[in-house]
Amino acid sequence: MAQRLQQDSAALSSALEQASGEVQTGLQALAGKTQGRLAEGLSTRLGEEQQQLRLLLEGGLQQSADDIAQLLAAVAPKAIWDNDVPALTELVRMAQRNSAVVFVVYLDAQGQRLTRHLNRQDYRVQTLLDKGEGARPWTRCCRQRPRINPSTLLRPRSVRWGQ
Repeated sequence: MAQRLQQDSAALSSALEQASGEVQTGLQALAGKTQGRLAEGLSTRLGEEQQQLRLLLEGGLQQSADDIAQLLAAVAPKAIWDNDVPALTELVRMAQRNSAVVFVVYLDAQGQRLTRHLNRQDYRVQTLLDKGEGARPWTRCCRQRPRINPSTLLRPRSVRWGQ
């Protein structure tokens, strides 16, 4: 009886060890699959969050640029009308103190520049100058800039261009 009990105990112990190994293998496989699905889901969610954040930041920057352009257009008509280039240049310098502003320019009715100030110490301007093509610094900057939003090209409503 004791011998048979010992044999059954050994067989049961062997079966339990085998079952434990199978359970361990199954748990490891399940953990690996779960970790893979979790990583995939988190990567997808992170990508979506980054896209939303990028769109939010771009919208904020565009709104800020539009606000600065509106402000610059609102304070410039008298200086433009009087052809007061030093006053316009000072407005440009003040605007360029904002770290979000790369460069500002005022143009006359024919599209010729009224201001000539480029902040060459700004690494963004220097990058545009280095990468741009053209004989003049302004031309090199303009050919590298992103497409300008037409809403930022402002004209005072009370003034007809060319007069």
